[in-house]
Amino acid sequence: MKRYIKSTFSLVFAAMLSFSVFANSFCMLNVQAASPSEATYSDTEITPRKPNIGWRYKVENGKLYMRQYNYSTAQWIGEWILVP
Repeated sequence: MKRYIKSTFSLVFAAMLSFSVFANSFCMLNVQAASPSEATYSDTEITPRKPNIGWRYKVENGKLYMRQYNYSTAQWIGEWILVP
């Protein structure tokens, strides 16, 4: 009797495993079928929205000055400020 229960349990477990693998592959096929419609978005160029701004430093007459620089647009921001 125990042998019958073990073999039945093994058979049911194998069937559930096979069904779950089949169901996952079927769902993946549906997802992949929808992806070509999204290919038009991949043709566009990605541009950052937040500018990359950092500080630039220079030493003039032994004094340290700093000024902000926009690395995204290659433009200076503001004036040179003496660092205390």
